[in-house]
Amino acid sequence: MKKIFGVALGLVLASGSAFAAFGDTKGYVFEDSVEYLREEGIVEGYVDGSFKPEQKINRAEFTKMVVGGLLGEVDPSYAADCFDDVTAEMWYAKYICY
Repeated sequence: MKKIFGVALGLVLASGSAFAAFGDTKGYVFEDSVEYLREEGIVEGYVDGSFKPEQKINRAEFTKMVVGGLLGEVDPSYAADCFDDVTAEMWYAKYICY
């Protein structure tokens, strides 16, 4: 799946923001939707300040968007002891383990 899923979700919830927080979404067709998702904490982008709107996403990113979109912030205590290959230190652990 692509980040387009998250952007499509944002279309339903679009806010009309005029400021793009990500350096690579200025002028992007779903710029307002991406910004809304960022404001709501559903997407955070990458460490370098980009969103990479056309890049495929992985299962952890997808899960974070779905769980975060439905529940908001997830308690970090969910990250403990859920799967052998997921440690509490992984950024996505609390979402996967929830």
